Amino acid sequence: MKFLSELDVRVCGDRDFVLISPLVYQDDAGTVGEVAAGQHVDFGSVWGIPFASLLLAGRYNKIFTVHDDDYRNGKIPRIDADKKMRVALVSAGMCPALAAVVYRAVRIGGRSSYKGKQEWNN
Repeated sequence: MKFLSELDVRVCGDRDFVLISPLVYQDDAGTVGEVAAGQHVDFGSVWGIPFASLLLAGRYNKIFTVHDDDYRNGKIPRIDADKKMRVALVSAGMCPALAAVVYRAVRIGGRSSYKGKQEWNN
């Protein structure tokens, strides 16, 4: 995943941020996507998980913003959003083993946050 704009957010609360301007990105297939200004994000919900915020917060905020948008707007099936996140994390330099742990954690804990159509394999 390549980002074509900067992440521009305003703090709204302890774990709540709002995008001031759109976050534009291009996925590995060359498709350009956008997270619209005004979207609320929490950068992957890592804040309450011991040590996760130390490992993940900051460096991967753009990727987590795209993932938050995919979840909150149900843009793509949940499993595809999670796979897209895992691939992006590895391409951004995260160790594949750690990306696999993040992926599994999201698969286990993220179901209730996904706002799209619930499918049996999600």
